[in-house]
Amino acid sequence: MTENLKVRLVPRSLVDGERVVARRAAEDLVLVLAEDFPDRIEMVAPSEDDEERFLAGLINTRAEPGLELTRHDVAGTELLMLSGESYFTATHALWANEFDPPEPEHGTLVAVPTRQVVLAHPIRDRGALAVLTPMLQLARRFGAAGEQGTISPNLYLLRGGQLQLIELEETETQIVLPQTGEFAQLLQQL
Repeated sequence: MTENLKVRLVPRSLVDGERVVARRAAEDLVLVLAEDFPDRIEMVAPSEDDEERFLAGLINTRAEPGLELTRHDVAGTELLMLSGESYFTATHALWANEFDPPEPEHGTLVAVPTRQVVLAHPIRDRGALAVLTPMLQLARRFGAAGEQGTISPNLYLLRGGQLQLIELEETETQIVLPQTGEFAQLLQQL
């Protein structure tokens, strides 16, 4: 029975020490296989068919109904927000490159502040630099609004199907991208 299986994006700290089927999503994020019952969600213990079950969970999660994609003008560029009541909404960060076709060749700037929200900006031009600070502030505001279900206050670069944490240095007055990071180097090419 695989119809109840789904994959949930969670902070790495949530699964430390537990025996569950999990895959790395980013430096601080993990994808966990779970069974979605009407009254509860249970993380799944490892077994011989983990790869098949994990794939079935991804397919079920991606097909989940009830998600809404909205577009917002932020700093003169577009910010996309996928939201829904599901505990598995944040997992859709894995497919954020497809929120606004065609898939951007440079990847997508992504935030997953809570289990029910994905923020995304397709990187097509230097607008990614303009949306960086407002997107980070918005992600932190969403995360601070409700502690339960909080995932991450960070930003990620989604490229080639992989989420990569964007390293930022913050002062009291500004956010600085270290010039050695992949995201900073990408922005220089735009």
